[in-house]
Amino acid sequence: MLFDHAVHVGAALDRVDTEEVVAELLALSGRRRQALEDALARTRYLHPGDDVSRADGLLRAALRKGDATNYWRIDLTDT
Repeated sequence: MLFDHAVHVGAALDRVDTEEVVAELLALSGRRRQALEDALARTRYLHPGDDVSRADGLLRAALRKGDATNYWRIDLTDT
Protein backbone atom coordinates (compact mmCIF):
# COMPACT_ATOMS: atom_id res chain seq x y z
CA MET A 1 0.00 0.00 0.00
CA LEU A 2 2.86 2.42 0.80
CA PHE A 3 4.44 1.78 -2.58
CA ASP A 4 1.21 2.35 -4.50
CA HIS A 5 0.40 5.50 -2.55
CA ALA A 6 3.87 6.98 -3.05
CA VAL A 7 3.85 6.32 -6.80
CA HIS A 8 0.28 7.59 -7.23
CA VAL A 9 1.04 10.79 -5.34
CA GLY A 10 4.38 11.11 -7.10
CA ALA A 11 2.53 11.27 -10.41
CA ALA A 12 0.37 14.12 -9.10
CA LEU A 13 2.89 15.94 -6.93
CA ASP A 14 2.20 19.39 -8.32
CA ARG A 15 -1.27 19.23 -6.76
CA VAL A 16 -0.41 17.93 -3.27
CA ASP A 17 1.31 19.12 -0.10
CA THR A 18 4.59 17.23 0.35
CA GLU A 19 4.49 17.44 4.16
CA GLU A 20 0.97 16.00 4.16
CA VAL A 21 2.08 13.10 1.96
CA VAL A 22 5.04 12.38 4.25
CA ALA A 23 2.66 12.32 7.23
CA GLU A 24 0.37 9.93 5.33
CA LEU A 25 3.27 7.63 4.48
CA LEU A 26 4.40 7.58 8.10
CA ALA A 27 0.87 6.75 9.25
CA LEU A 28 0.53 4.00 6.64
CA SER A 29 3.84 2.50 7.75
CA GLY A 30 2.36 1.45 11.09
CA ARG A 31 5.48 2.83 12.79
CA ARG A 32 7.57 0.21 10.98
CA ARG A 33 10.64 1.63 9.26
CA GLN A 34 11.04 -1.60 7.31
CA ALA A 35 7.71 -0.97 5.56
CA LEU A 36 9.04 2.27 4.07
CA GLU A 37 12.37 0.67 3.21
CA ASP A 38 10.53 -2.12 1.37
CA ALA A 39 8.45 0.39 -0.59
CA LEU A 40 11.61 2.29 -1.48
CA ALA A 41 13.25 -0.90 -2.71
CA ARG A 42 10.27 -1.57 -4.98
CA THR A 43 10.74 1.78 -6.74
CA ARG A 44 14.11 0.53 -8.01
CA TYR A 45 12.30 -1.99 -10.22
CA LEU A 46 10.26 0.65 -12.07
CA HIS A 47 11.26 2.36 -15.27
CA PRO A 48 12.86 5.72 -14.46
CA GLY A 49 10.63 8.75 -14.77
CA ASP A 50 9.48 11.86 -12.96
CA ASP A 51 6.76 10.06 -11.00
CA VAL A 52 9.18 7.35 -9.85
CA SER A 53 11.75 9.98 -8.85
CA ARG A 54 9.12 11.87 -6.86
CA ALA A 55 7.90 8.66 -5.19
CA ASP A 56 11.50 7.87 -4.26
CA GLY A 57 11.91 11.37 -2.84
CA LEU A 58 8.68 11.13 -0.83
CA LEU A 59 9.65 7.79 0.66
CA ARG A 60 13.12 9.06 1.55
CA ALA A 61 11.58 12.19 3.11
CA ALA A 62 9.28 9.99 5.20
CA LEU A 63 12.27 7.92 6.37
CA ARG A 64 14.18 11.09 7.30
CA LYS A 65 11.17 12.52 9.16
CA GLY A 66 10.62 9.25 11.03
CA ASP A 67 14.28 9.10 12.00
CA ALA A 68 14.33 12.73 13.11
CA THR A 69 11.24 12.37 15.30
CA ASN A 70 11.96 8.87 16.71
CA TYR A 71 8.71 7.77 15.11
CA TRP A 72 9.52 4.08 14.81
CA ARG A 73 8.09 1.50 17.16
CA ILE A 74 10.75 -0.21 19.20
CA ASP A 75 10.12 -3.90 19.83
CA LEU A 76 11.44 -4.73 23.28
CA THR A 77 10.08 -8.28 23.25
CA ASP A 78 12.76 -9.65 20.90
CA THR A 79 15.72 -10.46 23.13
